[in-house]
Amino acid sequence: MRRLCCLVTFWTVAVAAAPTGRLAYLKGNAAWVETLGSSAPVKLPRSDGAQMVSLRPSDGAAVFFVTPTGQPAGEALAGRLAAAPYKTAADLPEPLNKAVTYELNWVPRGRLGYVLADGIDGALRLDGNKVVREPFQVRSCSADGSVMALTTAKEIKVRQTASGEERTLFSIGRPEALFAALKAARYPDKVKDLVELIEPEFYRDSGNWSVSPPAITPDGTRVLFGTNCGTSMGAAGNCIWAFFVADVATGKLLPLSKVGTFYGRMAHTVTVSPDGKQMLALASIHDSAIVNPCQLYVLNLLDQTYREYLWADQKHKQNEALTNLASSPCWSPDSKYLAVANTVYDSEKALRTENFEVQDADWTVELHDVAARRVIRRILGARDPAWAP
Repeated sequence: MRRLCCLVTFWTVAVAAAPTGRLAYLKGNAAWVETLGSSAPVKLPRSDGAQMVSLRPSDGAAVFFVTPTGQPAGEALAGRLAAAPYKTAADLPEPLNKAVTYELNWVPRGRLGYVLADGIDGALRLDGNKVVREPFQVRSCSADGSVMALTTAKEIKVRQTASGEERTLFSIGRPEALFAALKAARYPDKVKDLVELIEPEFYRDSGNWSVSPPAITPDGTRVLFGTNCGTSMGAAGNCIWAFFVADVATGKLLPLSKVGTFYGRMAHTVTVSPDGKQMLALASIHDSAIVNPCQLYVLNLLDQTYREYLWADQKHKQNEALTNLASSPCWSPDSKYLAVANTVYDSEKALRTENFEVQDADWTVELHDVAARRVIRRILGARDPAWAP
């Protein structure tokens, strides 16, 4: 079993060219967009109170959601769209003018987005400023949008957009193929700690399953996800888990057994890079109500090696009370960089603070050079990054 930990090994590698494209983020209670390397950040009009921002890959148009004036945070958000050069912002139609929105997944080379919101059964397809209800939850799309990875309460499925044909890749109600794949792993010693925990008394209870969102490769041929195989979890959600890959055409499942297993909460963000060669996954480990450190993994899908960014349950050598939180990792369009919102704080001071909460100003958006494993830029007070060409 591999604990989440800090990796301190360094490599000498060539540094990639400066990052390009448009980068959006939240800062100072508003949404911002900048064209990297060529212009200063632009505050999006009518974005005061912004809680979420995203960029449409086809043209860099910004879609953002704000808390309406006088409404408590965490309630319904009003959606708006601002096209470049971001001089005006139009209201999105119902129900995106008052939905409790929490996720927006784009067709990587298109203009369609799929919005997930509380109280909405399925997804809301956003095409320009038009909204259409879809009866399925779209979590990831191939580069051209021809194949979508979907989730239900118990399944991971793929859907062919043109024909509407669907295939179930994995179901917690029928896990036998998953177990067989794990037990036949090419590197059995690296996953035996998970195999040994597979028991009918656990996996027959759906409450013992933890499954990550699925991530589809740009060519639409494979879907990747993590799961604990129904081996139960602690009260805080910590468990042993591993990554699997499913072949879209055949449904065949294989574990990424060379990667091995992880311990902690299930990865809650999984995204394949635009070039299809790498995958990022953001996970955490629960220690206490105050300490939930996060770790960002970047997996090379060709050789099943991985690197760790940020840190998790290993304490900082200068101050063992330091811990972190991270969110919203995303790839640069050329797959050479990633952006992630991160915050580091003193857990002992937090325990002494009544009703402690991480404040918006405490976050930092970090831009990482993936090959060099170094941070090339920090945007203080920023969170929720999104990257588009």
